[in-house]
Amino acid sequence: RTAAVSAGWVALYQALRWAKQHELLEGKIEMTRVAAVSAGIWQGQTLLDLTYEEDSSSEFDLNLVFNDRGEIIEVQGTAEHAPIAPEKLQQLVALGFRGVNRIMEEQQKCVESMR
Repeated sequence: RTAAVSAGWVALYQALRWAKQHELLEGKIEMTRVAAVSAGIWQGQTLLDLTYEEDSSSEFDLNLVFNDRGEIIEVQGTAEHAPIAPEKLQQLVALGFRGVNRIMEEQQKCVESMR
């Protein structure tokens, strides 16, 4: 799901660029970049971008969506087996933010390669 959000932004940008090239849109294309990532605690380890197996047996899992201004668009998380301390949640959000920034770097490379 998080990969679909991140890749979906690139696909939307590409579609708008195509529409502009074919004179279906006027003006400059300006879009706030959006990317998403999962983070969680699995077997006591804090992980980024959980696999299905890790997610399905995690102690806590979190999906995060950020924009390119570092603002949170969505947070969805669940303590699967036991509650976690607020500090752990803050660590997961910080880890997710770093991961999303890396994804946005890749999005930028994709957008630049389309020019």
